[in-house]
Amino acid sequence: MKGKFIPMTEKYKRKHYPEGYFAALTKSHVKAGIGLLIMAVPCLLIGIAGIGGILWLFLHEGGTASDIPGMLLLLLFPGAFLAIGIFCLWAGRWRKGSSLEEEIRSSAEASQYPESVIRDFDRQVGNPDTLVVQLKSDGTIGILTRDYLCCLGALVIKRAEIRGAYLVERADKIMVGNKMKTVYSLDLSILSKHGTCGSFVGAKQESAEHLIALLRESNPDLDTAGGKVFSEKEFNGFREVQKSRAEESQG
Repeated sequence: MKGKFIPMTEKYKRKHYPEGYFAALTKSHVKAGIGLLIMAVPCLLIGIAGIGGILWLFLHEGGTASDIPGMLLLLLFPGAFLAIGIFCLWAGRWRKGSSLEEEIRSSAEASQYPESVIRDFDRQVGNPDTLVVQLKSDGTIGILTRDYLCCLGALVIKRAEIRGAYLVERADKIMVGNKMKTVYSLDLSILSKHGTCGSFVGAKQESAEHLIALLRESNPDLDTAGGKVFSEKEFNGFREVQKSRAEESQG
């Protein structure tokens, strides 16, 4: 199957979620923030030193107007490091400041549920009937509890409110040698009845079908478009139609 459906044993819970799912997510984000701040330091130093050095040479070597285009070209390299450093500094400070309450609030906004629902999911994560789901060995990790599915880190959907689960073929451009090559991967996208959409990025079809079978246990009418594999463009159009229908039914 090349996917993982890991039961939430006491041992696994103590190792990965001793204080709950969102507490673990908060710690992960804080750690990532510290890493970004550490990365920011050399990038900022290289950028500032490079820009300062180039400007110093230009001014002290008698640079003229004709030298400016060349100087600007040279500034691109340290300028890129400076930009990366500034971004890492901003993102690192933001991530390092993550708190449990902010993570829950952010999940509630993304999931379009009140915070009480998100907290109920968090309580269920530690139950022995919970599964940690990874549809490919290096794919996105999700959590399946008795009443909820969580994917994309913090997007929570009530299992009873899942409208459909769809296979989507994603195309990415990568550089191979000196040529661009298109590579394809399979995602499993989950649509809720109120319009939210979560995805398991990177999935084996057999593992995706196993998760669909588990979801059908609490939702026998789960739609899968007959097992059709959508292209990204097809699915985006399909999703917009379903989202409009959900908004109309709620209105």
